[in-house]
Amino acid sequence: MNNFFNRYLLPGFIFQSVIISGGYSTGRELVEFFMKAGPVRGLTGMIVAMLLWSLILALTFEYARIHRAYDYRTFFRALLGKAWVLFEVSFIAITMLVLAVIGAADGVIFSEMANTPQHAGTVTMMICIGILAFYGTPLIEKIMSFWSLVLYAAYISLFVIAIQTLGRDVALTIEQTTIIEPDWLDSLKYAGINLAAAPAVLFGVKHIQRRRESICAGVLAGPIAIIPGLLFYTILLSQYPQVLDQQVPLISLLGALDISVFGLLFKIVIFGTYIETGVAMVH
Repeated sequence: MNNFFNRYLLPGFIFQSVIISGGYSTGRELVEFFMKAGPVRGLTGMIVAMLLWSLILALTFEYARIHRAYDYRTFFRALLGKAWVLFEVSFIAITMLVLAVIGAADGVIFSEMANTPQHAGTVTMMICIGILAFYGTPLIEKIMSFWSLVLYAAYISLFVIAIQTLGRDVALTIEQTTIIEPDWLDSLKYAGINLAAAPAVLFGVKHIQRRRESICAGVLAGPIAIIPGLLFYTILLSQYPQVLDQQVPLISLLGALDISVFGLLFKIVIFGTYIETGVAMVH
C-alpha cells in the first residue's frame, strides 16, 4: 500500500501542495482566470486546465524517470543542455517572488488568528520552512502527504457546509448561465503558470520505477490538484456576481457562512499550505 501511494499518488499530492497557495487558496485566482468568463464556462475551463496538467506532468515524470533527474538542475541539464542555467535564473527569481508573496499572506493570516504583528506570521513561516528543508526529503514527503489529506478534509467540509447553507444560490447561478464552452486561452494561461512549479515536485518522483507508474502518476496528479479547487469554485458561485470584485473571495465566503470556529480552523490549514509551498520551492 505504501509503495502504491508513493508511486502513484505522492507526486500529485506534492504538486497540489506546491501550487495551491498561488493556484486557488484565496479564490482570487479562480475568479480571475475562470469565473469572469462565466460561472459554468469557468467550471469547464478548470477541467481543461486539469487535463493539461495531467498531460504535461505525465511527460515530466517519465522524462525524470528515464534520466534519473530528481532535482530541477539535473532535469534541465538533460532537457536544455548548456542552456539549463537560463532556467536556474528564472527559477530562483520565481522562488524569491513566491516566498515574498506567501510570506506576506501568512503574516496577514497569522495576525488575524493570533492578534500579533504581521511580521510574526512571516517569521514563523520562514522558521518552519527552514526546519523542514534542513531535515530533507523523507520528512517533507511525510508532512506534505499528511497535510494534503488535511487540506482535502478542509475543502470537503467547507463544500458540505456551504452547500447546506448557500446551495440554492449556487443552483440559481448555474441555471442562469447559458455559455458552457471553456475559455481555452485562460485555461492555458492558468495551467502554464502553475506548471512552472513542476520542477519543485521532482524529488517526489524518485519512487517511480516503470513507465506505467510515471504516466499514471502524472494523469492522477491533475485531478488530485484540481478537485479542491473545483469544490471551492462551485461554492464561490453562491457569491456571484459580487465575488468578481472581492480581493479575497475566501474571506467573503467565510463571512457569508458566519462559522467562526471552522473559519479559524480553515485559516490554520491555509497557513500550513503556504508553508508547504515554500518548503517545496526551497527544497
